[in-house]
Amino acid sequence: MSIIRPRSNIRHDVVVFGGGDILTTYFMERIHDGIRKHAISVGIPYESYAPACRAFATLVLRNARDLNMVRALFPANAPSRPQLHAFPDMGFLLPLLWPRARATSPFALDPAYGHVGVTLCRTFYERSAFGHHHYADLVLSLTQLLERFLRRYPRVHLHFLPFCISPWKHYEDDRVLHVHILQLLSVHFPDRIFDMSTHVRYDAADYVRQSYQAIANMDAMVCARFHAHVFSMAAHTPFFSISCSRKCQELVREHEWDEWAVALPEMANGKPGPLPNVPAVADRLGAMWEQRDALRERLRASYQQKILPQCRQFLTFWRAFVQQEVPSPPES
Repeated sequence: MSIIRPRSNIRHDVVVFGGGDILTTYFMERIHDGIRKHAISVGIPYESYAPACRAFATLVLRNARDLNMVRALFPANAPSRPQLHAFPDMGFLLPLLWPRARATSPFALDPAYGHVGVTLCRTFYERSAFGHHHYADLVLSLTQLLERFLRRYPRVHLHFLPFCISPWKHYEDDRVLHVHILQLLSVHFPDRIFDMSTHVRYDAADYVRQSYQAIANMDAMVCARFHAHVFSMAAHTPFFSISCSRKCQELVREHEWDEWAVALPEMANGKPGPLPNVPAVADRLGAMWEQRDALRERLRASYQQKILPQCRQFLTFWRAFVQQEVPSPPES
């Protein structure tokens, strides 16, 4: 990353950061104070991270609640106050890039079955062994939920889509969590569960497109990853949220999707614990599945009427921002 080089080596006119993790200590400690910095599509994972927003000259947040939180940190007309904006996550722009994503799937799907994608989140558990940080309890509760769903709906296939795969960060590799659940489910459903990590590959140049197309071709999703939520909404794929992060909960709240969401409890050690009341959660997941056609139309209408106009506003803002911040090349 060029931002961590000695200052004398920096030759940038503008430095733009992005993503929900930019406010974490990992990144903030690597950004030089002397750089004029801007950040777009920023999420605030925890309220305690909000003061880090002071480091930026321009800040584009993902939702209005975060915008109001950051505004409260600065007195009115304070000279150090960044320019603040709120636009949807940039992942909502994907339908503009790939409008026919549903017409092409990265893998074959049996038309005789319904198809549910599963994107669970590994990040919160840094050890692969059972018995640490309530991990075994979490795996068991998620397995029980999906087992109930498969028993109730025998004409459904589950596709485990790895949304975060890193050969350098094993503890963030969603395939680890997926494999543990797949092993338990395979005892009773060997022909109805699929590990899609060989079809959606992290090392492919079009990894984002593959992930988006995979979600677009599902009949429904079970999501824990934030951007799996975003991709599902952008593709109008009904989804059930199992979240352990503020970012997911804020997204669900903003788009009035609370009925189809459950938050994992936080244990004493700060790690997420098992699903509460699995039978009740299974009933809600089943209700979402049975209403999937109506929910798809609801997501489609929400995207067209609310999200897409905001995305177009963001593109207008971005063009003006670039024209203002980026110097024109010298005349030859």
